[in-house]
Amino acid sequence: MAIRYEWRGDQRYYSTVVDRYYKQAPLLFHLRSQAILIWIILTGPLLLIEDVDLQAKVIWLALATAFAFAFTTLIRWGITLKYRLRPSFGSETTFTMNADEVVVTGAGAGHFPWAVYRRAVRFSDGILLTRPGAIRWLPDHALTEGTTSEALEIVRQKMPQRDLS
Repeated sequence: MAIRYEWRGDQRYYSTVVDRYYKQAPLLFHLRSQAILIWIILTGPLLLIEDVDLQAKVIWLALATAFAFAFTTLIRWGITLKYRLRPSFGSETTFTMNADEVVVTGAGAGHFPWAVYRRAVRFSDGILLTRPGAIRWLPDHALTEGTTSEALEIVRQKMPQRDLS
């Protein structure tokens, strides 16, 4: 049995990839957690220093807070821009999985044994496969052959799966 996904690697696809990647990461690596840590690092020491006048502290606090709020958007935008600058941006990708291997045509093309993928994360709208140095988002709406249940069964047999649906 072969399960086949087909999608266009466009802005919407890569925005979803970035969103799903950070949602499945440990809490410390969530973008909001990182923004809070940066805010603490930027403002904590300043608030403890007594030699700085109140106006300078307020200005620094406002700038650090604005940066912390913008941090998540800036990181998402930067990562998506990285994908956008690739020659494969906007091209069609086909991902076919069976019990033995994964075959990708288009961006990231190749034949991969299941052993290269370390884990899978199930979201309500797709599956995220991770391997060292790469991730692969398989949106449910991109299924052209097979069913979501069949895809999940193959993935479950090959690697640990986490459910965030």
